[in-house]
Amino acid sequence: MPEENNSLDNQSTSPLPSEEFVRQQFALLSSRLDNLSSGVSGLRQEMMERFLQLSRQLRHLDQKVDIFIQEQIYLQ
Repeated sequence: MPEENNSLDNQSTSPLPSEEFVRQQFALLSSRLDNLSSGVSGLRQEMMERFLQLSRQLRHLDQKVDIFIQEQIYLQ
């Protein structure tokens, strides 16, 4: 019986084309997930900066509205 194992040609241990394709797809998926996870932290930082910018703009607008209301009260 061990003789039957020796009769196999060398190509039987090489990866099948479909196996190689699956390995490449997993590697591609893994690299994309790594890029995505690093991009998420960058996106989170960008969202925080945008939120702070909008907060400052709202405070500035609120101050302008307060001044406008005070002027309207004074004019009446």
